[in-house]
Amino acid sequence: MFRLTGTDDVGPVRALAMLADAITAVLLAAEARRRFGGRHTELLAGGLFVLAVVVMSPAAGFEVFVLPFMTAAMVLGARRRHTAAGASLAAATLAKQTAATTLVPLLWLAWHARRWRGVVVLGAAFVVPVVIAALVFGWHDFWFWVLTGNGGYLDPSGAVGHALARDTWQTAIFVGAHVVPIVGAAFAWRFRRQDADLWLWLVAGAIAVAAGFHFFSHYYLQLLPPLVLLAARGFVATPALRSRGVLLVLAAVAVATLGWFVGPRFFPGDNHTARVTNRLARYVAAHTEPGQRILVWGNTPEVYWRSDRRPATRFVTTHLLTGYGAGRPTDQVGEDRAVDGAWDEFLADLDEHPPVMIIDVTTAGVRGGVHYHPDRFPDFRAYLRDGTWKKVATVAGAVVYVPA
Repeated sequence: MFRLTGTDDVGPVRALAMLADAITAVLLAAEARRRFGGRHTELLAGGLFVLAVVVMSPAAGFEVFVLPFMTAAMVLGARRRHTAAGASLAAATLAKQTAATTLVPLLWLAWHARRWRGVVVLGAAFVVPVVIAALVFGWHDFWFWVLTGNGGYLDPSGAVGHALARDTWQTAIFVGAHVVPIVGAAFAWRFRRQDADLWLWLVAGAIAVAAGFHFFSHYYLQLLPPLVLLAARGFVATPALRSRGVLLVLAAVAVATLGWFVGPRFFPGDNHTARVTNRLARYVAAHTEPGQRILVWGNTPEVYWRSDRRPATRFVTTHLLTGYGAGRPTDQVGEDRAVDGAWDEFLADLDEHPPVMIIDVTTAGVRGGVHYHPDRFPDFRAYLRDGTWKKVATVAGAVVYVPA
């Protein structure tokens, strides 16, 4: 989008995300009408999805762009168009790996439609685009960054209790935010034989949410398409749910839920991180020249963007260098937890593109914090204190270094 628009304004990216949501809603509406018929079924399914997404207030992230491709794959699979379904799911999987769990309901559909022939066609259509992408980007790098390099991120060792507590909390929030479609889906259970593919899709989504034991709120987006279709089934097939009194109650719940989760977005409180990064960006812009490179040690890449300065290394945050993964205890960091080869590449980048300024944000009370202080990482501590750097300022709690 930046290349198409000629700007790094995130507005067009957000517009693209909204378009992805709209396409998903239209696909769900069409599938609900085909499956269930009934009056205004498509409006119910599409409307429930839009409300469900709005409540979750997602950023323009991977999951948002997965949804239209994943939903299209299921819609095509239900229509026995297995080649197109496999290719569409491949596109979703190339946006985020966990979309591949949707192979479960698609394989079920392919088997019941054409037995082994359908399974083979679906599998080939899914695998070929992924292999092409691997060849285009380089087989080794593709498999490392897509699969094998994620070991540390996915490993829950030493954090099972933390992860389960997070799961309980995030799942409770999701249920509270989506009471209406969950109620509708509950009434669809008696039609589980007719809608086996939808229930398999919902289970596959739950597996995707749980993968890696991180349980971020945006991971739950993958549950919405099958949940909405099942809710549509429940409402269409249950006259009691369509009575005026019940509909008024559910509408009141939906409005209250929307207000509870979305309202605070219009009245944000004090955003410490935004204040810190804005001050740092102004300082960097005032004390460096366009085209010069800087290094921000921490998890606030906004400084690069807001100051319009390029990073000195390929690592715009410390995540891959420290082993830090959100959703894990913050004390589980260290050079030994870094992605294989990351420190060699980091130091090589610093040699090739020496920064004119280093900003250590770990003392500024923002993302990262003292757990990622340079003193905990010997290679960076040695680089910072080898006599070539001097501390010149403290800005919004962050320490600023320039060449000595």
